[in-house]
Amino acid sequence: MKQRAEQKDPFVRIAKRASIALGKAWGIRAVAFLGALLTGALLLLILGHNPLNIYGEMARGAFGGAMYLKETARTAVPLLISAIGIAFAFKMQFWNIGAEGQILVGGIAASAVAIYYDAQFAAWAAETGSALPKIALLLLMFLAAFVAGGLYGVIPALFKSKWGTNETLFTLMLNYIALQYVKFLTYQPAWKMAGTSFPKIRMFDPIATLPKACISVGFLRCFWSCLLIFTLRAPNTAMRSQLLGNPPIPRGMRGSTFPKCICARCSFPARFPGLQDT
Repeated sequence: MKQRAEQKDPFVRIAKRASIALGKAWGIRAVAFLGALLTGALLLLILGHNPLNIYGEMARGAFGGAMYLKETARTAVPLLISAIGIAFAFKMQFWNIGAEGQILVGGIAASAVAIYYDAQFAAWAAETGSALPKIALLLLMFLAAFVAGGLYGVIPALFKSKWGTNETLFTLMLNYIALQYVKFLTYQPAWKMAGTSFPKIRMFDPIATLPKACISVGFLRCFWSCLLIFTLRAPNTAMRSQLLGNPPIPRGMRGSTFPKCICARCSFPARFPGLQDT
């Protein structure tokens, strides 16, 4: 006697929407934000604290004055630019969680340009008396950070395309490699701060630092990064099909185009965490 297995519909089913209205999308985000606040308030109540007082202190600590706003912006800019790159990578179906390592590698590359060439550019500026050497050095630092972050993202892409490694674990492990290399550099004579035994990277020459402005330069970089991403999201953008994959690249696909596509999908978003270090 054959037993026929009954197929039952799952209790919860998650399916991707083909499209959603803009108002509904923002409504979902608002509900998620309020849900997070309510969940945090519930936990605070369980611990015996007043949620309104705690949330008020958090708001005052982040926006309660010019100094607080400056510190909030300095903390938020790396997170915002990294989020842009990570979101782009996730859209490409590449699960990159190595933004921290890409930030560090971008910082190492930009710092290397400043440490090894700031004296030459400072002498050039003193000789000419113009701002051109400073602009040239800052552009070189920007380019070095941008390229280094992308190349660090290519490493897991190559391993994934050739040996099918898990990019989530691979990018996570690369974070620790970059962190340990930064610690290594703090003991190198050219990098170490003079006059102290404490491991710390020396300060840059003023020619290798961004000028003070009424608006954070980091937020300007974040704005241009967002503009670039929205441009690439346009349906008629050729790079959208190459990077996002329309349709996505099958996991079992092999051939000469597969490594190139997967490397492009990795290296492009990995450059965004790297570029914030200039």
